[in-house]
Amino acid sequence: MKNMHKTGVKMKVELLPFIDSSVASYQKMLSQSDKIEELRIEVQEEKDQLLIDKGIERGLKGGIEQVAMNLLRVNMPIEDIMKVTGLDENRLSELKENMR
Repeated sequence: MKNMHKTGVKMKVELLPFIDSSVASYQKMLSQSDKIEELRIEVQEEKDQLLIDKGIERGLKGGIEQVAMNLLRVNMPIEDIMKVTGLDENRLSELKENMR
């Protein structure tokens, strides 16, 4: 029985490098997982900001087009509406057609 105990201890000592290596690999994997999660969050935040920016842009464009339609309704000259809104003559013509 004494010999089995010594053999068991010897096997455990021989396994220490493997165990150390396994623990180090696991810690490295956890570290990489944290980095991946940080990058995922960063990408999601950038995606969210792009969606917000696009929404704001659409809202502004819609507002500008609504102002242009209101000005068309009161028969403001096209040149003046172009100056006020920044829209080109083609877009104003499209808006005018859609109003009918």
